[in-house]
Amino acid sequence: MRQAKHAGIFYPSDKEDLTDLINRFFENIKTKEIIKPIAGIVPHAGYIYSGQTASYIFKTLKEYKSEINSVAIIGPNHYISEQGLAVYPEGSWLAPNGEISVANKLTKEIKSLFSVKNDSFYFSFEHSIEVQIPFLIHIGIERIVPIIMLSQTEKDIIHLSEIVKYLLKNNTFILISSDLYHGYSYSECRSTDEATINAILNSNGKNFLDGFLSNKYMACGGGGIAAFLLSENKYKPYLLHYTNSGDVSGNRSDYIVGYSSIIFEGDKNANKK
Repeated sequence: MRQAKHAGIFYPSDKEDLTDLINRFFENIKTKEIIKPIAGIVPHAGYIYSGQTASYIFKTLKEYKSEINSVAIIGPNHYISEQGLAVYPEGSWLAPNGEISVANKLTKEIKSLFSVKNDSFYFSFEHSIEVQIPFLIHIGIERIVPIIMLSQTEKDIIHLSEIVKYLLKNNTFILISSDLYHGYSYSECRSTDEATINAILNSNGKNFLDGFLSNKYMACGGGGIAAFLLSENKYKPYLLHYTNSGDVSGNRSDYIVGYSSIIFEGDKNANKK
């Protein structure tokens, strides 16, 4: 059972406070009608900075949860010096507002079919996956497939794209956890994020992969984004919301991080068994 290590830091540790905060986020959103959501990009900063932006994905997902078997959360590694990919073993994840189960059958299949690491140690401190858990519990998602990119080489990204294809065939929503620009220039943040977002919306996986690996596009979870764009599935992307920490805090002269919420609409008849 994975404990909520970042409760009280990235989001409220009190159940009522956490629920009230998410409800307030949702009240500010008018959802976009999507035929069949198959994937989304969400930020993973503290809720006071990126929670409102992230909520655009989760409120949209709430309306389609009955059509989704599970949610795969793909997060980048911030803490461990390791290479490759890891999938969380069987069990569950706790949050102040409840508990969510790991889709054990799927995680075992991924370990067996794709030869990835399968140890909870790799997830022990990672916040990029944890901060999505309270939102998923809040909207009633029952099963998750946590995947961490311990490294984001081209080989890792291609490997992950094969896993993404498999997950989509199993009616699993792909939730990619990623912030955008990191740095000290507000104007650079806006221009870099615009280029990164436009590359995602253009849906050219090879172009985004090359731009991410060359640092033309900036996204700390860019490997997950590239893997999805390379997955060769039919989809249409929509930018639901964009902001950055400078706009949220009002301090545009400090360290700036960009945040986006992007949803991918799939073919309603695709991947049906």
